[in-house]
Amino acid sequence: MAKILFVGGVHGVGKTYCCKELASRYDLIHRSASQLISAKMTIFFNSSKRVGQISENQEYLIEAIDELNLKESSLLLDGHFCLLDQSGEIVRLPEETYFNLSPAAIILIIDHAESISGKLFKRDQIQAFSIELIETFQENEIKYAKDIAAKHQIPLYIHSVNENNEELHSFVENMLKVN
Repeated sequence: MAKILFVGGVHGVGKTYCCKELASRYDLIHRSASQLISAKMTIFFNSSKRVGQISENQEYLIEAIDELNLKESSLLLDGHFCLLDQSGEIVRLPEETYFNLSPAAIILIIDHAESISGKLFKRDQIQAFSIELIETFQENEIKYAKDIAAKHQIPLYIHSVNENNEELHSFVENMLKVN
């Protein structure tokens, strides 16, 4: 059966960068939740990061992962625990998403709000979020990741991009060994 390592974090924190490095080092498949949802729905998300139909999108995500036909492969899935809805409010993704994904582990990537803001501006060429919003967004992401991990007994590793990667690699190696 396919093993999913869910890599979460706020927009611009460095999930994709981290996943590309891990995928290369451990020969893993890497997909982002937004790419899978976009392809399944044939829509594209805009740079405002505000999302409509959040619950429906998660159903498309589960279908898209099923269609990947991973068999014995391991997947690094980068995504979120919280998103901004159309009105700009931080909302939690449905809990059943994580139940249905059944990740073998959760890796949560965190950084300083100022650094995230700079990366978002560099990547998207817009000042989408205030420092306060990024801080609140990340706090919500951390709390919900901990809640999901505890409730579903999923190993959780919180990795700051400012730390060295040795513990992260050790965590990933251990999770890939677990049946």
